[in-house]
Amino acid sequence: ARHLPHFVGTHPMAGREHPGPDAASAALFKGAAWIVVTDDADEADLARVGEMVRILGAEPVMMSAAEHDEAVATVSHLPQVVAAALVHDAATSERALSLAAGSFRDLTRVALSDPELWAELLLANRVEVVDAVRRLGSQLGAWADAIDEGASAELVERLSAAQGIRRAMAPPLMTVDVVLEDRPGELAAVGRALAASRVDVRDLQLRHGRLGGGGVLMLSVRPGEGHALRRALSDEGFVLDD
Repeated sequence: ARHLPHFVGTHPMAGREHPGPDAASAALFKGAAWIVVTDDADEADLARVGEMVRILGAEPVMMSAAEHDEAVATVSHLPQVVAAALVHDAATSERALSLAAGSFRDLTRVALSDPELWAELLLANRVEVVDAVRRLGSQLGAWADAIDEGASAELVERLSAAQGIRRAMAPPLMTVDVVLEDRPGELAAVGRALAASRVDVRDLQLRHGRLGGGGVLMLSVRPGEGHALRRALSDEGFVLDD
């Protein structure tokens, strides 16, 4: 076997909210960013580790340890804290959690993660995490001021800026919303429609009817493929949520 160095730090930016080997997935690293820490590392060793990362289906991203700590505090550690805080806040209302729908569940999914593991991770990067939490607190304070003052123009500007940044994170997509009835075979019929349309599904989400009655399946495809998908779904008898 090829010798791999012991001193090149790495951090795959992939995982699931459920711990343990039973939650493992062969596709876990597919398309994921895998940080390779470059501090004091030999170029040949970095190349070997990068090759290993690509074999596993991920994409190596070279950065220093300091850059890594700052980045993961913002995009990994802070979301964990926010998800936990949101769940705690919603639980203080007697009725709020019973009304929680897809957006709240998506936003707080990581709150299902292993508490002991995450406590260790947050403390291991405490300086950067504390800075990230306080920056967010300052931003939330500015949002509260704008809402309290009725600053409609400022709110539109803030929301538009966030929308633009989020759109730039992924290629342009269009979403087709499929109404699913509460009966067997619905997902199989969606599969037949996908096969018939030959589209490339870039993302999907299922919004369950919390109180029963089926749900809505949201399929994201490239803009030019939306018409073919809608036609194939209609041929299968689905109602599309416009």
